[in-house]
Amino acid sequence: MRRMKLAGRFMLMVSVILMLGVAGCGGAKTGGGSGGGSGGARKGKVSEEDKAKIEEARQAAEDSEKKLSELRQERIRLESQDAGGE
Repeated sequence: MRRMKLAGRFMLMVSVILMLGVAGCGGAKTGGGSGGGSGGARKGKVSEEDKAKIEEARQAAEDSEKKLSELRQERIRLESQDAGGE
């Protein structure tokens, strides 16, 4: 039972981190019309630095998704053990 609580807490933390990461990436991509200055005049052109940041964020998201998938599988395994022990 203790393992399930720890796994649940860990999954919650990972979910929050993923949500914050996705929200952060989405906000940066839009460029918005509020005059921020980044991306307005350079439509369609992405600097090498920005490409590297995007690739890094994509890789981090993929790694997080993989870890989340592993945690879900672990949760299912633990739940089946717990159900079998009752």
